[in-house]
Amino acid sequence: MIKHLYWIWLILAGLPLLIYPFLLLANIMSLAAETPREPIPFALRLCSLGFLLSSTFYPLAYGGCIVKIITLVVAAEHKQALRWSFVPLLYLAIVAMFFCGWMLTSQ
Repeated sequence: MIKHLYWIWLILAGLPLLIYPFLLLANIMSLAAETPREPIPFALRLCSLGFLLSSTFYPLAYGGCIVKIITLVVAAEHKQALRWSFVPLLYLAIVAMFFCGWMLTSQ
């Protein structure tokens, strides 16, 4: 079972890629928006920029992990492949934390 568990984690981590084109469009519009005249608090700027950049570059992180996992599977290192299959899920958790921070600091 451990030999194929990493594929399940990769499929779960790949599900957000289904909405990625819409997310990328929204991120581009947010990054291209005009900056307000009044100063923005540092925490709000950090969280919003962190979310925008981390969610924009998620496919690169996911693709890198897939390449690493495939090389580990070919080398028959299934436990290492299982460990690497959690990296995209941890990345998504970081993206979610940036989003929550953005929503909390914007109130």
